[in-house]
Amino acid sequence: MNLPKSDEYDYINFLIATPKVFSRTEAERVQPDAENSPSYDAVTRFLRRSGDDSSFLRNESSGFADLKRGISVSDDSAPCKPYAGKTEPVCHRRYGKHHRAVRGINLLTMLRTDGDAHIPCDYRIYDMIEIFSLKTGYSRFEAEMRIIRDDVRAYLKNPLYVLQPTA
Repeated sequence: MNLPKSDEYDYINFLIATPKVFSRTEAERVQPDAENSPSYDAVTRFLRRSGDDSSFLRNESSGFADLKRGISVSDDSAPCKPYAGKTEPVCHRRYGKHHRAVRGINLLTMLRTDGDAHIPCDYRIYDMIEIFSLKTGYSRFEAEMRIIRDDVRAYLKNPLYVLQPTA
């Protein structure tokens, strides 16, 4: 059995270095030139191994971000996946960029900033059907606010502000 070519530290370094453009092919492109460098599938295999557990990202980023001061930013985005067939996390949701409902993944990212550096601290891929009004009575906004509140209480230790952009 071959050892994995990509681990949580490679992924964290990639997220910190390229916070706006991240894809498997971009992760492969920015790897150092080496004989045994990871392919784009190495990142995918790592994410499948780690599942929904983002504790590795939280633990590693705590060394770069001051969790007692600074600003915490929560960004809910829906990376568009218009051609994804029956992929589990893909669903319809309204997306401000397109001003209509699109097929995408409900991704909630928490990051810390001191004004210069933007350090990702946590992420969640969530299923809106699971937390939406049919089962819980919450609106989409209320459900997202509860997720953000739980994340802030869990590990952010009283940030100065918690910001969430609106569409």
